[in-house]
Amino acid sequence: NGDHRDLHSFPTRRSSDLKIIQYEIDLFNEEQLEPVMDVDEVYCCLGTTIKKAGSLKNYKRIDYKLPLSIATKAKDKGIKHVCFISSVGANSNSGIFYLKTKGLMENAVSALGIDKLHIARPSFLGGKRKDFRFTESLNEVFLFPFSFLFIGKLKKYSPILAKHVAAAMIQSFREETCSTVLEYYKLTELAQKYFER
Repeated sequence: NGDHRDLHSFPTRRSSDLKIIQYEIDLFNEEQLEPVMDVDEVYCCLGTTIKKAGSLKNYKRIDYKLPLSIATKAKDKGIKHVCFISSVGANSNSGIFYLKTKGLMENAVSALGIDKLHIARPSFLGGKRKDFRFTESLNEVFLFPFSFLFIGKLKKYSPILAKHVAAAMIQSFREETCSTVLEYYKLTELAQKYFER
């Protein structure tokens, strides 16, 4: 939306059209990662699909090993505010590989003892993408118009716009005083506060 009041620079795996300073690096390369970690806050929004990763091993490398590496580097650097994207239903004991990997990542990152660790657990994400994802396109067409049907315990599975998750992640450092998990209710609450500023 053109509002970059809170973002000044960030490392990324590939460039985007955001009008901010970007450092396109190999995040698996410790030497390239080191110089860009001199920051106050870390937001890790990494995620892929098994199809794009090409194998379960590569998928786990991106969705588990890389976030853990970034979190470890943040801890070593003394960065006290860190926020990660995970997924609704993340559980290290899940029989679903995707949810198990996210759960393992959450456990490993949490075990580092970062002062203020926030883990965002959105469900289906809506918004523009450069790469076409058939399943997620179907979700936007069918789920968003019927999101009012997600009530009670199902509410956390409601679809949410990616820009609202991003806003909630930023706002979480202003609102939350300790480590916490951010599911649908909290994500929408924080996003609303961010856009009302």
